[in-house]
Amino acid sequence: MTGKGSDIAQDRIKAINGWWAELFDENPQIDPEGFYKELRCVYNRLLTADA
Repeated sequence: MTGKGSDIAQDRIKAINGWWAELFDENPQIDPEGFYKELRCVYNRLLTADA
């Protein structure tokens, strides 16, 4: 990856992390750990959908 590509990737990672932090700050009723576990289940299900 080029230096410029690396900078772009780092900026995107920061933006995504900021989005998640803002989501949980604005929605304290959402449990981040529980939400992650649910997303993980969906992800795993999608991986096996074609199998």
